[in-house]
Amino acid sequence: MKKILFANVLLLLCFTAFSQSAKVNPALVSGLTLEYEILMQGQSIPLIMKIASTKDGELIFDFDLSNGSVTGKFVNAKANLDKGVSLNWDEPVQGEERRLDESQTLGIVSRPFLKSLKEQKKGKYDGMEFALKEIPEGKEISIGGKIYDAIYAETAEGGTRMWILNNDMYPVMLKIEGTSAGFDLIIKDIR
Repeated sequence: MKKILFANVLLLLCFTAFSQSAKVNPALVSGLTLEYEILMQGQSIPLIMKIASTKDGELIFDFDLSNGSVTGKFVNAKANLDKGVSLNWDEPVQGEERRLDESQTLGIVSRPFLKSLKEQKKGKYDGMEFALKEIPEGKEISIGGKIYDAIYAETAEGGTRMWILNNDMYPVMLKIEGTSAGFDLIIKDIR
């Protein structure tokens, strides 16, 4: 009886430890909302991107910048996700439906870039060479006590760092620091 009780307690402890260390990887489906903070020149600007569609291998966001000041759509077509080599840093325009050149993505990196990071441990994006690294201790993407499954990459000198959701179909940007556009983008909530 003591052996059975001990085995059950041990099993429960193992399950608890595993469940606490398991990383969250949300389903990227219509209606999922990503809340970001843009840090630029000492200012904090809220950005909400809600997934409007994931059909046909594309990812379309409804966006809201600065609490309704600028709203519209960002369209990442399948071609963007399959061929993108850089991020689009153009300032959003009220009411726009931004369709990107095939070489660009917005709020997400391309599938080949993520694949290169995972398989080759390096990749080029936005004109910079990135290397896959372990996420620095204490720099995990944690929201509401949940740690998200992220891929971390940085440039050789560490000037630009990015955290990407570990999702082969939709590698959404969770955080980027030291951008060429002069601002940082940080995920604050996923719901």
